[in-house]
Amino acid sequence: MLSGCLIRSYEPANQALPQKCLRDVTLNGMNPDSSGHTSFFVASLTLRVKHPDISPMYRGSDRMTFEASPANHKKGVYKMNNKSETATLAGGCFWCLEAIFDQLEGVIQVVSGYTGGQIQNPSYEQVCTGNTGHAEAVQITFNPQIISFRELLEVFFSTHDPTTLNRQGADIGTQYRSAVFYHTPAQKTEVERIIKELGVTGVWKQTIVTEVKPFTAFYPAEEYHQKYYRKNPEQAYCQVVINPKLAKLRQKFAARLRSSG
Repeated sequence: MLSGCLIRSYEPANQALPQKCLRDVTLNGMNPDSSGHTSFFVASLTLRVKHPDISPMYRGSDRMTFEASPANHKKGVYKMNNKSETATLAGGCFWCLEAIFDQLEGVIQVVSGYTGGQIQNPSYEQVCTGNTGHAEAVQITFNPQIISFRELLEVFFSTHDPTTLNRQGADIGTQYRSAVFYHTPAQKTEVERIIKELGVTGVWKQTIVTEVKPFTAFYPAEEYHQKYYRKNPEQAYCQVVINPKLAKLRQKFAARLRSSG
Protein backbone atom coordinates (compact mmCIF):
# COMPACT_ATOMS: atom_id res chain seq x y z
CA MET A 1 0.00 0.00 0.00
CA LEU A 2 1.07 3.57 -0.57
CA SER A 3 1.64 5.59 2.55
CA GLY A 4 0.19 8.98 1.70
CA CYS A 5 2.13 10.52 -1.16
CA LEU A 6 2.13 11.11 -4.87
CA ILE A 7 5.25 10.11 -6.78
CA ARG A 8 6.12 12.74 -9.35
CA SER A 9 9.36 11.04 -10.38
CA TYR A 10 11.24 7.85 -9.69
CA GLU A 11 14.88 6.93 -10.19
CA PRO A 12 16.55 3.58 -9.42
CA ALA A 13 17.91 3.00 -5.93
CA ASN A 14 21.49 3.71 -7.00
CA GLN A 15 20.60 7.29 -7.88
CA ALA A 16 19.95 10.33 -5.71
CA LEU A 17 16.17 10.61 -5.27
CA PRO A 18 15.32 7.20 -3.75
CA GLN A 19 18.46 7.20 -1.65
CA LYS A 20 17.36 10.45 -0.03
CA CYS A 21 13.63 10.07 -0.05
CA LEU A 22 12.44 6.50 -0.36
CA ARG A 23 13.14 3.49 1.79
CA ASP A 24 11.03 0.92 -0.02
CA VAL A 25 9.64 1.23 -3.55
CA THR A 26 8.27 -1.80 -5.37
CA LEU A 27 7.31 -1.54 -9.03
CA ASN A 28 5.26 -4.32 -10.60
CA GLY A 29 3.61 -4.84 -13.97
CA MET A 30 6.10 -3.30 -16.39
CA ASN A 31 4.31 -3.07 -19.73
CA PRO A 32 6.00 -0.91 -22.40
CA ASP A 33 3.65 0.16 -25.16
CA SER A 34 4.27 1.18 -28.77
CA SER A 35 4.79 4.83 -27.83
CA GLY A 36 7.70 4.01 -25.57
CA HIS A 37 5.74 4.55 -22.36
CA THR A 38 5.84 2.08 -19.52
CA SER A 39 3.11 1.53 -16.93
CA PHE A 40 3.88 0.42 -13.40
CA PHE A 41 1.82 -0.44 -10.37
CA VAL A 42 3.41 0.99 -7.26
CA ALA A 43 2.92 -1.71 -4.66
CA SER A 44 4.94 -0.29 -1.81
CA LEU A 45 6.24 3.13 -0.91
CA THR A 46 7.63 4.56 2.30
CA LEU A 47 8.84 8.15 2.66
CA ARG A 48 12.06 8.86 4.48
CA VAL A 49 12.33 12.64 4.07
CA LYS A 50 10.49 15.41 2.28
CA HIS A 51 11.49 16.31 -1.26
CA PRO A 52 10.10 18.97 -3.66
CA ASP A 53 9.35 16.25 -6.23
CA ILE A 54 7.04 14.43 -3.85
CA SER A 55 3.72 15.87 -2.74
CA PRO A 56 1.73 14.46 0.23
CA MET A 57 -1.51 14.13 -1.73
CA TYR A 58 -1.78 10.53 -2.76
CA ARG A 59 -3.61 7.85 -0.82
CA GLY A 60 -4.62 4.38 -1.94
CA SER A 61 -3.14 2.01 -4.48
CA ASP A 62 -4.29 3.30 -7.85
CA ARG A 63 -2.42 2.66 -11.07
CA MET A 64 -0.04 5.38 -12.12
CA THR A 65 1.69 5.80 -15.47
CA PHE A 66 5.37 6.62 -15.72
CA GLU A 67 6.64 8.00 -19.02
CA ALA A 68 9.91 6.55 -20.28
CA SER A 69 11.22 7.75 -23.60
CA PRO A 70 13.75 5.60 -25.50
CA ALA A 71 16.42 8.18 -24.66
CA ASN A 72 16.13 7.90 -20.91
CA HIS A 73 14.86 4.32 -20.66
CA LYS A 74 18.37 2.94 -20.19
CA LYS A 75 19.01 5.51 -17.48
CA GLY A 76 15.98 4.22 -15.62
CA VAL A 77 14.37 7.63 -15.19
CA TYR A 78 10.58 7.59 -15.14
CA LYS A 79 8.17 10.50 -14.73
CA MET A 80 4.59 10.05 -13.72
CA ASN A 81 1.89 11.00 -16.18
CA ASN A 82 0.04 13.23 -13.71
CA LYS A 83 -3.54 13.37 -14.95
CA SER A 84 -5.34 14.33 -11.75
CA GLU A 85 -8.21 16.82 -11.94
CA THR A 86 -10.09 18.90 -9.39
CA ALA A 87 -13.79 19.21 -8.58
CA THR A 88 -15.30 21.67 -6.10
CA LEU A 89 -18.76 20.79 -4.82
CA ALA A 90 -21.07 22.26 -2.19
CA GLY A 91 -24.15 20.51 -0.86
CA GLY A 92 -24.77 21.05 2.82
CA CYS A 93 -22.37 20.29 5.64
CA PHE A 94 -18.91 19.46 4.34
CA TRP A 95 -18.58 16.66 6.89
CA CYS A 96 -21.15 14.73 4.83
CA LEU A 97 -19.62 15.43 1.45
CA GLU A 98 -16.13 14.54 2.60
CA ALA A 99 -17.27 11.24 4.10
CA ILE A 100 -19.07 10.33 0.88
CA PHE A 101 -16.39 11.16 -1.68
CA ASP A 102 -13.66 9.71 0.49
CA GLN A 103 -15.23 6.30 -0.20
CA LEU A 104 -14.83 6.41 -3.98
CA GLU A 105 -12.19 4.59 -6.00
CA GLY A 106 -10.11 7.05 -7.98
CA VAL A 107 -10.53 9.90 -5.51
CA ILE A 108 -7.05 10.95 -4.41
CA GLN A 109 -7.90 13.56 -1.81
CA VAL A 110 -10.93 15.32 -0.31
CA VAL A 111 -10.50 18.58 1.59
CA SER A 112 -13.27 20.38 3.47
CA GLY A 113 -13.33 24.14 3.13
CA TYR A 114 -15.03 27.32 2.02
CA THR A 115 -15.60 28.78 -1.45
CA GLY A 116 -17.75 31.24 -3.35
CA GLY A 117 -17.47 34.12 -0.87
CA GLN A 118 -16.20 37.67 -0.69
CA ILE A 119 -13.36 37.57 1.85
CA GLN A 120 -10.10 35.66 1.99
CA ASN A 121 -9.34 32.91 4.50
CA PRO A 122 -12.65 33.01 6.37
CA SER A 123 -13.04 31.20 9.66
CA TYR A 124 -15.79 28.69 10.38
CA GLU A 125 -17.42 31.19 12.71
CA GLN A 126 -17.43 33.87 10.00
CA VAL A 127 -18.93 31.53 7.41
CA CYS A 128 -21.62 30.42 9.86
CA THR A 129 -22.94 33.99 10.08
CA GLY A 130 -23.95 33.75 6.43
CA ASN A 131 -22.43 37.18 5.81
CA THR A 132 -19.28 36.17 3.91
CA GLY A 133 -21.06 34.53 0.98
CA HIS A 134 -19.08 31.33 1.29
CA ALA A 135 -20.48 27.83 0.95
CA GLU A 136 -19.21 24.86 2.89
CA ALA A 137 -17.66 22.73 0.17
CA VAL A 138 -15.21 19.98 -0.63
CA GLN A 139 -12.27 20.18 -3.02
CA ILE A 140 -11.82 16.78 -4.63
CA THR A 141 -8.63 15.69 -6.38
CA PHE A 142 -9.37 12.68 -8.56
CA ASN A 143 -7.91 10.47 -11.26
CA PRO A 144 -10.16 10.80 -14.33
CA GLN A 145 -8.80 7.54 -15.72
CA ILE A 146 -10.50 5.79 -12.80
CA ILE A 147 -13.49 7.97 -12.00
CA SER A 148 -14.86 10.69 -14.26
CA PHE A 149 -16.20 14.11 -13.33
CA ARG A 150 -19.58 12.90 -14.58
CA GLU A 151 -19.48 9.99 -12.13
CA LEU A 152 -18.64 12.36 -9.28
CA LEU A 153 -21.67 14.46 -10.23
CA GLU A 154 -23.92 11.39 -10.29
CA VAL A 155 -22.90 10.62 -6.72
CA PHE A 156 -23.25 14.28 -5.75
CA PHE A 157 -26.81 14.63 -7.06
CA SER A 158 -27.84 11.33 -5.49
CA THR A 159 -26.56 11.96 -1.97
CA HIS A 160 -27.86 15.44 -1.25
CA ASP A 161 -31.09 17.28 -2.07
CA PRO A 162 -30.40 19.77 -4.89
CA THR A 163 -33.95 21.16 -4.75
CA THR A 164 -33.84 22.87 -1.36
CA LEU A 165 -32.60 26.46 -1.53
CA ASN A 166 -29.92 27.26 1.04
CA ARG A 167 -30.75 24.18 3.07
CA GLN A 168 -29.89 20.53 3.63
CA GLY A 169 -32.15 18.96 6.22
CA ALA A 170 -31.79 20.83 9.49
CA ASP A 171 -28.75 22.76 8.21
CA ILE A 172 -30.13 26.10 7.05
CA GLY A 173 -28.29 29.09 5.58
CA THR A 174 -26.58 30.22 2.39
CA GLN A 175 -23.44 28.36 3.51
CA TYR A 176 -25.38 25.11 2.99
CA ARG A 177 -26.49 25.86 -0.56
CA SER A 178 -26.13 23.35 -3.38
CA ALA A 179 -23.48 24.47 -5.87
CA VAL A 180 -20.89 23.26 -8.35
CA PHE A 181 -17.88 25.49 -8.91
CA TYR A 182 -16.52 24.45 -12.28
CA HIS A 183 -12.80 24.59 -13.09
CA THR A 184 -13.05 24.21 -16.87
CA PRO A 185 -15.61 24.86 -19.62
CA ALA A 186 -15.95 21.08 -19.97
CA GLN A 187 -16.98 20.78 -16.32
CA LYS A 188 -19.54 23.55 -16.79
CA THR A 189 -21.01 21.75 -19.79
CA GLU A 190 -21.19 18.46 -17.89
CA VAL A 191 -22.93 20.01 -14.89
CA GLU A 192 -25.51 21.74 -17.06
CA ARG A 193 -26.07 18.52 -19.00
CA ILE A 194 -26.73 16.38 -15.93
CA ILE A 195 -29.03 18.98 -14.36
CA LYS A 196 -31.05 19.04 -17.58
CA GLU A 197 -31.17 15.23 -17.67
CA LEU A 198 -32.34 15.02 -14.07
CA GLY A 199 -35.06 17.55 -14.84
CA VAL A 200 -36.30 15.51 -17.80
CA THR A 201 -36.27 12.17 -15.98
CA GLY A 202 -38.03 13.60 -12.96
CA VAL A 203 -35.69 12.00 -10.44
CA TRP A 204 -36.38 15.03 -8.24
CA LYS A 205 -40.00 16.20 -8.14
CA GLN A 206 -39.04 19.79 -7.38
CA THR A 207 -36.87 22.10 -9.51
CA ILE A 208 -33.12 21.71 -9.03
CA VAL A 209 -31.67 24.92 -7.59
CA THR A 210 -27.98 23.96 -7.66
CA GLU A 211 -25.81 26.95 -8.53
CA VAL A 212 -23.30 26.52 -11.36
CA LYS A 213 -20.52 29.04 -10.83
CA PRO A 214 -16.93 29.44 -12.03
CA PHE A 215 -14.35 28.46 -9.44
CA THR A 216 -12.47 31.38 -7.91
CA ALA A 217 -10.77 30.36 -4.66
CA PHE A 218 -10.96 27.62 -2.07
CA TYR A 219 -9.92 27.98 1.57
CA PRO A 220 -9.35 24.77 3.55
CA ALA A 221 -11.35 24.61 6.75
CA GLU A 222 -9.81 24.30 10.18
CA GLU A 223 -8.00 21.05 10.93
CA TYR A 224 -10.68 19.71 13.25
CA HIS A 225 -13.11 19.68 10.30
CA GLN A 226 -10.85 17.51 8.13
CA LYS A 227 -11.74 13.78 8.10
CA TYR A 228 -14.41 14.56 10.67
CA TYR A 229 -16.45 11.41 10.10
CA ARG A 230 -13.42 9.18 10.16
CA LYS A 231 -12.29 10.71 13.46
CA ASN A 232 -15.75 10.90 15.07
CA PRO A 233 -17.92 8.04 13.77
CA GLU A 234 -19.84 7.76 17.05
CA GLN A 235 -20.72 11.46 17.17
CA ALA A 236 -24.50 12.02 17.00
CA TYR A 237 -24.42 14.01 13.73
CA CYS A 238 -22.39 11.28 12.08
CA GLN A 239 -24.79 8.59 13.26
CA VAL A 240 -28.01 10.41 12.38
CA VAL A 241 -27.09 12.37 9.25
CA ILE A 242 -23.97 10.93 7.63
CA ASN A 243 -24.54 7.20 8.14
CA PRO A 244 -27.82 7.13 6.15
CA LYS A 245 -26.09 8.95 3.28
CA LEU A 246 -23.24 6.42 3.30
CA ALA A 247 -25.74 3.56 3.35
CA LYS A 248 -27.40 5.01 0.24
CA LEU A 249 -23.99 5.44 -1.40
CA ARG A 250 -23.05 1.80 -0.74
CA GLN A 251 -26.38 0.58 -2.04
CA LYS A 252 -26.48 2.66 -5.25
CA PHE A 253 -22.79 3.00 -6.11
CA ALA A 254 -21.24 -0.20 -4.75
CA ALA A 255 -19.18 -0.72 -7.91
CA ARG A 256 -17.47 2.65 -7.46
CA LEU A 257 -16.34 2.20 -3.88
CA ARG A 258 -12.75 1.60 -2.89
CA SER A 259 -11.91 -2.08 -2.79
CA SER A 260 -10.64 -1.58 0.76
CA GLY A 261 -14.05 -0.24 1.76
